[in-house]
Amino acid sequence: MDALYPQIGLIVFSSISEGQPLVLLEAYAAGIPAVVTDVGALREMVQGANPEDRALGPAGRVVPMAQAQTMAEAILALMRNPASWLAAQASAMARVERFYDARLMDDQYRALYQRLIHGDSSVHCQGN
Repeated sequence: MDALYPQIGLIVFSSISEGQPLVLLEAYAAGIPAVVTDVGALREMVQGANPEDRALGPAGRVVPMAQAQTMAEAILALMRNPASWLAAQASAMARVERFYDARLMDDQYRALYQRLIHGDSSVHCQGN
């Protein structure tokens, strides 16, 4: 993948269902912005999950599911505007470095499991 990522200008997810795809984080780490459908965790991965994360700016574009024309327009808009692409690239790299560090994710899972073990009723799961 090390040889392939520098040749990619954009990663695209036209998914109808998605979780939190590792390949998107890998693309971000390589400086590749994204255009994604609004499913699963993709919106928060592109736009940010909390105010601090959102302050980094979007790492690409989010479009409605099953809207091929809208997806194509978002891809072209990002690829044809170098300033927008560079801003999305910077956001992508900052987001993955700041919020998706392996140690940070381990700590967050550990804290969640501790809350669940101790019966924290405020913990809930979100579905698509």
